Amino acid sequence: MTDSDSVELPYLRVANVQDGFVDLSDVKTIRTTFAEATRYRLEPGDVLMTEGGDFDKLGRGTVWRGQLDPCIHQNHIFCVRVQPDLLNPDFLAAIARSPYGRSYFARSSKQTTNLASINSTQLKAFPIPLPSLPEQRRIADILDRAEALRAKRRAALAQLDELNFSIFDHLFSSQDWARRHLESVVRSDTIVTYGIVQAGEECPGGVPYIRTGDLVDGQIRLEGLRHTTADLAAKYQRSRVEMGEIVMSIRATVGTTALVPPALHGANLTQGTARISPGKEVDSLFLLHFLRSSDAQQWIAKETKGITFREITLTRLRQLPVPVPPLPLQQEFARRVQALDRLKAKHRQSLAEMDALFQSLQHRAFRGEL
Repeated sequence: MTDSDSVELPYLRVANVQDGFVDLSDVKTIRTTFAEATRYRLEPGDVLMTEGGDFDKLGRGTVWRGQLDPCIHQNHIFCVRVQPDLLNPDFLAAIARSPYGRSYFARSSKQTTNLASINSTQLKAFPIPLPSLPEQRRIADILDRAEALRAKRRAALAQLDELNFSIFDHLFSSQDWARRHLESVVRSDTIVTYGIVQAGEECPGGVPYIRTGDLVDGQIRLEGLRHTTADLAAKYQRSRVEMGEIVMSIRATVGTTALVPPALHGANLTQGTARISPGKEVDSLFLLHFLRSSDAQQWIAKETKGITFREITLTRLRQLPVPVPPLPLQQEFARRVQALDRLKAKHRQSLAEMDALFQSLQHRAFRGEL
């Protein structure tokens, strides 16, 4: 085969390279020349690091174990082939994703709004502590085992989330319940509406408001919420949210939902999020899980317009067909979900403790204290 001959091979993208592992659930193939395939072919023991993009994609590090062979990588992924008599690849990957590595990449990166990237010169200048090879292997092994425990806890949380949907399907998929438009199942004194158009400068101590980016992993992230003045919020009483109501993203990440927690009772929204206040005929947990169901999400996706700027209009969202099973059945579902939520809360607390321990181990490891 000559260098100019064409071959088609699987290749890794930035999305495939995660912290500590390679996600092979969605691997694409690409046709390239034999010369390029040889140049970018991965070998077991290669350390993969991401060039950047979103800040969470800056400097991710993991080791390639030869899961696919042959396999190549795109040019937004750095492939580091270590000198095995000097550096253990697992140790290098652990340093890259440690607070020490994160700090270096953040300082060295070229940054624009919400984006950051490093180049090969900055990567080559990455200062690496070099204990003995046995010590490197020992540190990498401790961190790998700690990460494995965290991964198991995250997997358990994901399975509990899936169980919610299984219960939903079990209770509600067997019958074709009568459907009503979303606007007719919300509280009679409310409408499905978005919030503040221009929230102005940050107002410390003011009224918090919820943006699309604050909806993370099915919850409203309290850290980083912005605030507006009480006077401006008062002009948007229609979008003032109450505990137990549903907030939905209607721009960008269209269809993302979360319940309003007690801490945000009385908060407001931006133009990219909508308030949905369940009425007397629907339980809030039932409606929340229906909105997250494949049925509702497919309908929402079909009604969402735009490519670079994705949005569903309130007019269309209000027409979303909602099944209305008997309220006692909805409430039975809610009781089961609440029991699972209590279990998930314990898992989240345990995961938070594991995360704190893992960060402590990382700090100690690269200060020579582990």
